[in-house]
Amino acid sequence: MIQTYTFTGTGRQIDAHGVFFRYESGTDGSGVTAIRVLADGAILGTFEPGDTIDLPTPAKRWEIYPTSAGCIGSVRVGNARVSSNKLQGVVQIVDGAKSRTLSNLAFSGTGYQGALAGNAAQVQLMNKGTSGKNIIINEVSIYANSATAVMMGFTVTAFASVLSPGRSKRVYGADSTAGEIRAQNTPTPPTNPMRTWVLGVATMQSYRPSEPIYLVPGAALYVSTAGANGIDISMSADWWEEAA
Repeated sequence: MIQTYTFTGTGRQIDAHGVFFRYESGTDGSGVTAIRVLADGAILGTFEPGDTIDLPTPAKRWEIYPTSAGCIGSVRVGNARVSSNKLQGVVQIVDGAKSRTLSNLAFSGTGYQGALAGNAAQVQLMNKGTSGKNIIINEVSIYANSATAVMMGFTVTAFASVLSPGRSKRVYGADSTAGEIRAQNTPTPPTNPMRTWVLGVATMQSYRPSEPIYLVPGAALYVSTAGANGIDISMSADWWEEAA
């Protein structure tokens, strides 16, 4: 029998009888995915995703120690060898995302700011300065109730109103302690966007960057109407978190 186990940056002890071990997948924002593996207290060495080992006799206890505190992933332990002809890159992407969700590291949030005459409506995803975590954003969606130009950029200023924390992508998972959705109206639109879109009436714009957007503690990603034009705006975001 082959069983799959997930781990986070703090490592994990697995009590499972087996002769076969495979480091199935691992992801880390810094790119350091190596793990140190022990079997019944004996050091087997340092493994990278895709590495396997067959023992001459079964082990009962496996210990995993990531070399990076931000590394999460999955391993497989069993009483017989298992192989796959799937592309390793695909395995890492799928299993890495699954591991983040199962480890309560993946979140989603949405916020809305109603119109106020003579003001720009704004919504942001804020990484709290005390979070001790980095936020990696996968996708942002923006909606406006009227035709308008919409800007997106970075800020270190928290918007006035807290709408909600990030919601876990794992059913019954705990809310994010780092990311929160905030909103405000301001008579002065920002002047430093990194992207701008022109939306039609009641139009949604989704943006999935080719490389993820990275927020350190105390930083935020905002969306805002480009002018103080009294138009509603909303933003939704998907992200995951790792130790800073």
